[in-house]
Formats: sequence, structure tokens, C-alpha cells
Amino acid sequence: MPFSEIFHNEEPVGTSFVEAHPLPLPTRVAFIGNYLPVTSASTRGMQSENKRMIEVGCESLKWLVAEQHRSDADIFVPIGSRECFVEGSAKARFDQQPVEACATISGCLLAYRLTSEQLWLEEAWCAFRWFLGENDLQIPLYDAATGGCRDGLHPDRVNENPGAESTLSFLMALLEMQSVEIATVEELNQEMSVTI
Repeated sequence: MPFSEIFHNEEPVGTSFVEAHPLPLPTRVAFIGNYLPVTSASTRGMQSENKRMIEVGCESLKWLVAEQHRSDADIFVPIGSRECFVEGSAKARFDQQPVEACATISGCLLAYRLTSEQLWLEEAWCAFRWFLGENDLQIPLYDAATGGCRDGLHPDRVNENPGAESTLSFLMALLEMQSVEIATVEELNQEMSVTI
């Protein structure tokens, strides 16, 4: 059964289905659609309490995140939208778009919530810093003066247009990062509190 059909099945996914139809890791990546199978596998696994589906979603995301770093593991480099990336070939470096960083953050935070693995929180922060200037051009896309977010990175410059999709991508990413930090602080406060 093709990977894409697995997630259009309306019946609950059980362990026997996953064992009968092992999910492959992705080999082609194109624009934001690359996160749909990852988040679908993890979400469906969570809903059906199927640990294998959660594992597959996280394994796929781990592969994808690894592909989105350059030699410096601290810099997030979304796969460029100029062409589809095929595993084993050179990936398009540009045009990098905010929607990719936002989707990476969402995927990593979902994986963090499902596994509590610190790696996913670190990867989410790495992708978030891309908006703030830790990117190939070392130029922020988020503009604190206007509250807008520029439309992306070209090889030689930032796309100066502060489009709605880009601004919403930044704002969604900001809210997600704030929510996980608030949850982390609340957990820390609970651990430190003394019950009388």
C-alpha cells in the first residue's frame, strides 16, 4: 500500500496493520507537504496508542531534520522551494521559506510532546532562530519594527515582501515556542513546589 494511502484510511490503525504494512522513510521532499506524513503518522499513532506509528513519524522527522542542516548543526537550512529534493541528490538550497521553518517547529514540538526527548525541543529552537537571523545569510526575516516577516531567503538577499503567509508562519511558530516554554516552566514549578 502506498505511503500516502495509509493516512487516508478511515478505519482505526492497529498494530497488525502496521506490522503488515511497514511505513517507509521518505525519499522525496517537496515544499511543506513533507511534514504531512510525519505528523499524520505520529498523530494517528497517538490516537490509536500505536507506538510503532509514533516511532515511524519520529524516525521520518529525524531524517528530515538531518537533511535540513548544513555542516554546522546549529544552522537550520530548509529545503529550498526551487525543486523537489530526492534522497541521495543535492538539495535545492534556496528559496528558503518561513512556512518550512514553521512546519519544522510544529513537527518537532509534536515529537517532543510524544517522546519528551530534548532533541526535539532543541531542533524546534534551531528552526525558530532561522527567523531571527541564524540562517544562511545571517539576516533576520522577522522585523520587530513592523511585526511582519519577510517572504524568504534567496541566494543573495532576503525577499523583502512581508507577506501574510510568512507573517502568520512566524506568529504561529512564536506561539508554539511560547506554549512549550510555558509548559516547561510550569512543570519545573510543580517539581520545585512542596506539598503541605
